[in-house]
Amino acid sequence: MKRKDKGFTLIELVLVLLITAILMGIAIPIYQYFLKRAKGIEAQLALREIVRLERMYYADHDRYSDSVSDIGFSPMQPLRYYNIPTIDPISNPNKFTARAEGNIDGDPDLDIWLINEKEIIIHLAED
Repeated sequence: MKRKDKGFTLIELVLVLLITAILMGIAIPIYQYFLKRAKGIEAQLALREIVRLERMYYADHDRYSDSVSDIGFSPMQPLRYYNIPTIDPISNPNKFTARAEGNIDGDPDLDIWLINEKEIIIHLAED
């Protein structure tokens, strides 16, 4: 009577696991990079909205505000990853800098974005 072996050998299973581990080692860091970039869009959109509101405030008061509440900043959806702690007034009333900061990956470092009245966005610190 002939014996028919069914199934995979141990070497075949180890090779499949090895190939899977290599592919995951390549894919996971790329995924995390794009996830951070996508979360950073939230900060950029919020900061651009602040610039728009600041320009409206400037048109009415001939100076920029130094408070987020003065300009009526209220995002359509609550910010999930970032907060806008303050608008930094510069000694010149015709200038301002707004800051968005957030911890997007759970470590102690903060991801920080800045924008000024000219709508120049700077990624100050990467989380």
